[in-house]
Amino acid sequence: MELAARAFQQDNWNEGLIFSQEAYLILAEAPGRGHAQINRLVEEITTFLIEKGRLQEACGFFSASLAGCRPGEAAKYLHIAALTDRLGNALYQMDDLGGARAFYRLAVSAYEKALGPQDRQVLYGLQKLVGLLYHQGDLDQARSTLERVLALDEKIFGADHPRVAADLSSLGRILREMGDLRNAAACYARAAALREAASGGEPPGGHPNLAADLAGLIQALGLKQPAVIGHSM
Repeated sequence: MELAARAFQQDNWNEGLIFSQEAYLILAEAPGRGHAQINRLVEEITTFLIEKGRLQEACGFFSASLAGCRPGEAAKYLHIAALTDRLGNALYQMDDLGGARAFYRLAVSAYEKALGPQDRQVLYGLQKLVGLLYHQGDLDQARSTLERVLALDEKIFGADHPRVAADLSSLGRILREMGDLRNAAACYARAAALREAASGGEPPGGHPNLAADLAGLIQALGLKQPAVIGHSM
């Protein structure tokens, strides 16, 4: 590690990378490994790769780091999750949607390993992915990821929570753009029912787009009342 640090200080990044990777492999296999040392090496290696524009290698290194984690290493998983999430945010701001997508997926995977598949951090990571996938125009992946978000929101917050209504409204919009008008109408109908219930029986007048979208789909489908979608599609 000292050799790696010295090389980085001298701006000899290639040599520093080699020493860091060798040190990482040694520490990863050593008994009683220090998480702080490993985490610092992960950060040093990825900093180099990202600064040099080698994003694919950075993603590969994060993936290998996750694969090398052992049960009970939540601290290491969380460090990788936090790093990949920040990198995804930065790349998204730079309009590098492909790079952001890869890092967001890694962050979700790391949070799942550290905290379990039903933790709120996993939920928030998936929500970021939905927005990115929709922005990319990958509606099929956006739909399937949003369905995971919907299921988690129902489990964590309850089936009648406003977050669930928001998920259903977003899912309806995606399904409508995909041409699945019947399921889109069902999503809008359930979202409207949840919002009406939350407002004490008043129609969801505060959501004119939802009401208009639902009315338009009902008319397009020739329906009197669409079936309300269940808790899973």
